[in-house]
Amino acid sequence: MNTVVQPQRRALSWSKIAAIAAWIGGVFTTWLFIATAAPDMPWYIGLLAAGFIQWMLTIAEKPLWRVMLRRKGGKFVILGIIMTCIDGVLNAAGIYPYVGRLAQTNVGTMLSEVLGVSQTMGTRSAFLLAFAIGLVIAGLPEYLWEVGD
Repeated sequence: MNTVVQPQRRALSWSKIAAIAAWIGGVFTTWLFIATAAPDMPWYIGLLAAGFIQWMLTIAEKPLWRVMLRRKGGKFVILGIIMTCIDGVLNAAGIYPYVGRLAQTNVGTMLSEVLGVSQTMGTRSAFLLAFAIGLVIAGLPEYLWEVGD
């Protein structure tokens, strides 16, 4: 009697599911930028464009993240760093209008009271915070996908 052994399908790990969610977050922040830059464009075209842009950037960033995490197939290339920075800037551009308002939230109140500083955020601080968050949004999907193996 011949028994055919079927390979077991591996379910997606939690880190891969989180990577997909983070990637969708990157698509959203890029869409926010596109919606502001091209307000006459239909929202669904902008969303498709944002998805395509994020997909291309993800492919360009993958070798960099693999080498950073010491994974097989990794390669340190300047293009990967440039693409990650472009991805971070696109994400930052989408969230920049909202970052300045963080100072007025409970977190902003808490930090200003504890640190004894004014509860305002200047344009330079808003840019730096938006860019830092944008870089996290850019790198998080690749990081989570690679550590999930």
